[in-house]
Amino acid sequence: MSQAKVGVSCEATKLLAEAFTASLGDSVVTHEEFLKKKRKCKGNLFPQPLDISKLFELSYVSGPFGDKPADSVVIKVFAKLLSGEIITHHVKPDATVLDFQERISDQTGIPFDQIRLVFNSTYLMDYKATLQDCNVRNESTVHVYKQLTGGGGPLQLLVDSTLLDPPFDYDFSDMSDDGTKYYRGGYLYERPYGWKRYAIKVKDKYKDNLWLGPKGIRVDSAEGEWPVSYHGTARTPAGNIAEVGYDLSKGRRFKYGRGIYSTPSLKVASKYAQEFTSEGKRYQIVLQNRVSSDNLKIVESGDGPYWLQPDEAKIRPYGICIREVDN
Repeated sequence: MSQAKVGVSCEATKLLAEAFTASLGDSVVTHEEFLKKKRKCKGNLFPQPLDISKLFELSYVSGPFGDKPADSVVIKVFAKLLSGEIITHHVKPDATVLDFQERISDQTGIPFDQIRLVFNSTYLMDYKATLQDCNVRNESTVHVYKQLTGGGGPLQLLVDSTLLDPPFDYDFSDMSDDGTKYYRGGYLYERPYGWKRYAIKVKDKYKDNLWLGPKGIRVDSAEGEWPVSYHGTARTPAGNIAEVGYDLSKGRRFKYGRGIYSTPSLKVASKYAQEFTSEGKRYQIVLQNRVSSDNLKIVESGDGPYWLQPDEAKIRPYGICIREVDN
């Protein structure tokens, strides 16, 4: 068992950059790699620090799944810019990706050819596809990237190490479950044995820190803290964690749909763990979250539970778990 040293190591940021590259499907580099690339481009390259919570946002679906709306229905779709600004669009489900991208261009002034749209971990590249084809439903959020071209030079995503919190890292990679039960927020907490946890800087980010609970190793819950869950960012043949969670919930007494799916089970989360390669070794990445128990819905399945939190503000990623897997 070992605690991380204060300060983000080059090895850690490189590993995270490669993990984010695999998860986003877009190049993410360290600050040092960015400087090297910029020199090669003779300065014609601009940094875009990657907010780590963006990785989480790009891989969940906050809008409902399933039933297709009638052709006459007008749906509300949110376009979220990198600045955090959200623009609401009222469109028909049969509007094409081309139509939607042109609307964003008209409203934001961003040239059409510099816009990249991401929904549910997928770039919307097929301009002929409809929003309905892409599973974009009422109140779904589509993320908007701006790719600079020509004289402006391209944007390069890079790991913003200032958003990491090394004093709270913890290395569970050589540890195993000894049967001790741990609880957080009144729910069983499955510690990430076999993984190394990199902490995200979230202390004092919100109005209080009660949701995190007190620092230190403890088995009992603390008053006001939130339970722990995990979220995989990869897509499987069956879909991602949000789509599968929704499918499991259909036909039950409550038809769940809108909200954020995660799981308290690492076994379940590992099914959706994004794999990537670094220095010839294979790794997996999952995100560790705190979830408010307010209105939390539990969807039971054969492999374990899925949690649905209807309010996306009440689930907060606070750690990144990475483990090496056999080749």
